[in-house]
Amino acid sequence: MTQSDSNGRFAFVAKAKLPEGVWKMWAEETSVNGAKSSPSEKIIFTVSLPWQIRIGQIVIDYISIINTLILIVIGLAVLVFYAWYRIGVCRKKLKKETNEAELKLRKAFSSLANEVKKQIAMFDGQETLNENERTIYEKLKKALDAAEKIIQKEIQDIDKELKKGFFRRLIFWK
Repeated sequence: MTQSDSNGRFAFVAKAKLPEGVWKMWAEETSVNGAKSSPSEKIIFTVSLPWQIRIGQIVIDYISIINTLILIVIGLAVLVFYAWYRIGVCRKKLKKETNEAELKLRKAFSSLANEVKKQIAMFDGQETLNENERTIYEKLKKALDAAEKIIQKEIQDIDKELKKGFFRRLIFWK
């Protein structure tokens, strides 16, 4: 309720803040003796925040989204670099272990080959070999040559795998 002046003018101030939205307002006069007038023409008005605050809220929303996306990109980059680092460490360990295995294998094969060569040399020193000795001699030579080829091929395969890139191996699954 509000009072009007002698010209019928009045001012209305809401006691509580009106929620945002579209509102209709009209007036009815009640005289001192209780007679009511018909309602005035309805006025439609909008309650909203000032444009500066609305733009500020939009900017804050976009900045929040951009900050979240930046954090996600940074997180993914850190994850990729960490994975790349761990892969490098694993490759170095694998390379070291492969080299150690290769050295030990070569040493073991060398001592085995020396022993076989001594046995072959004993046969070589003899001018005549019986059939059994000749068969053993040929088998030892073939076994030594075959073992050397197999070991050499396996070492080359391991080296080739180490030289392949991790992502290339991932993409081609080989």
